[in-house]
Amino acid sequence: GKSVISIGVMNNDPAIKKVLVVCPASLKLNWRNEMSKWSVREPGIAVIRDGKEWLAPDSGAVKVTIINYDLLVKHHAKLTAGEWDLMILDEVQAIKSKTAKRTKSLIGHGRGKSQVKGIPAKKTLALSGTPIPNRPIEIYNVAHLPDPYTFPNYYAFGNRYCDGKPGWGGSRDFSGASNLGELQSKLRKSC
Repeated sequence: GKSVISIGVMNNDPAIKKVLVVCPASLKLNWRNEMSKWSVREPGIAVIRDGKEWLAPDSGAVKVTIINYDLLVKHHAKLTAGEWDLMILDEVQAIKSKTAKRTKSLIGHGRGKSQVKGIPAKKTLALSGTPIPNRPIEIYNVAHLPDPYTFPNYYAFGNRYCDGKPGWGGSRDFSGASNLGELQSKLRKSC
């Protein structure tokens, strides 16, 4: 159902011409098959199979690139070369860790000369059939990516919704929970 609904979003907007699907490796061929089956415009599809070769989508009204999370770092330059019209993140709980390389590659990290930009997209669909958080901090990246205006800052989010406290060595401890009613309301309104 998640893939069909996502393809419906693509079908419903003729401005969407360039689509990136990021999913677990085991679902790449399923996404290819679903795109072929449910797209109302002829899709040109490229499935990125490894960290060495970058394939361009076949000719088609919609150019679809399907890649798994573990290859984001290896193809980061190609993925950030232009803006995607639609980015679909299937099983988005894969980016719940702020320190994971795939998360940093997807949403960006660093500052100044060491800044690495995230993958730019006009629209983002974050999909999951798995209930996510054990703690509210685990949902920050998932909420920030589709709505960076409502959830702009990791530390502000952690302090407000994760009962932020001083941790070891000047770090912050975001293992708690606070203001959950407000967080739920914001998530329902934005994501």
